[in-house]
Amino acid sequence: MARYPERLYFPTELRKDEHGKTREIDVPKPRPRSLFRRFHRFWQRSFRAHGNAHGGVRGRSCFTSARQHLGRKYVETRDVSDCYPSISTEDVQRHLRDKGFRCDVAWVLSRLLTVHGRIPTGSPLSSDALNVVMERADNIVGSFCGRHGMSASRVYDDFVVSHNRTEEAGRPGQIVEGCFEDMGLKTNPRKRKNSGFQPNSRLQFVHGLIVNSKRGTRIAPKQRSKAVSAAESYVRSARSVSPDSLEMVAEKRRTAFGWMCHCRQAELGPAKHLRRLIDAGDRHVARALSAAGLATHKRRWWVFSKRMHPSRVADEWRRNARCKL
Repeated sequence: MARYPERLYFPTELRKDEHGKTREIDVPKPRPRSLFRRFHRFWQRSFRAHGNAHGGVRGRSCFTSARQHLGRKYVETRDVSDCYPSISTEDVQRHLRDKGFRCDVAWVLSRLLTVHGRIPTGSPLSSDALNVVMERADNIVGSFCGRHGMSASRVYDDFVVSHNRTEEAGRPGQIVEGCFEDMGLKTNPRKRKNSGFQPNSRLQFVHGLIVNSKRGTRIAPKQRSKAVSAAESYVRSARSVSPDSLEMVAEKRRTAFGWMCHCRQAELGPAKHLRRLIDAGDRHVARALSAAGLATHKRRWWVFSKRMHPSRVADEWRRNARCKL
């Protein structure tokens, strides 16, 4: 597998993100993906991530990272421009050797963690590879912040430092940029301009969350509107559900439910409102299924599994309708 890593992936796809930027996506094939997930769990158990790393680490997330910066006077953020494609296989191998691995083990691991000479976007192991490469920067930034009473965290390539020291304003960002330069990486100029230095006189965003209040993290207005719109769209579709639209309604429910799970991790968010909207949509669909004489397993008609799939429920709905005719 390490000798021919390209065989483990589907052909590279080009996708545009929300900012219109084209990214190269490398998706592992089903069998290698299963092995990579096992390897990811083994890596999480065997090698403890740096305390500042919150991305791709079990029990941590962007919410745990943002909670370290609540109610601070200044928040400074930096991230890498084209992070994954900018880190080569040789870079990963060198950092593995610095971490203490033997040369042959580092060679094998570096080729399992990369493909086409770079860290892939879409592999279960990408976050592990990035955490290995960023460990030295975590040590430097963490040491500086510890000496000056600052809080530091990182989610993937997104470094965040918060503090109350006016005399040190701007210096943490320079330290992070220096670490990027030492690794041969470039700082994202758009991120540095938009949210590189955030005083508490305006909204402070950390990983898309608002951290001005000491009460807890708050969902950003743009994300809040997307979540509420997704839930309201599900309710509208559920009111006029039919056998032909049941799969589409189930997909909308999955989207709304995903937003609810995301929002309820924040202390201040629309999770309860989303729950009420989803329950309202469920009642509409349940009444339509009951009128058609259908009784689903635990009323979970939205589950996409072999045992219960919306397409099966829709087929049974059509059969019952034909029998009545």
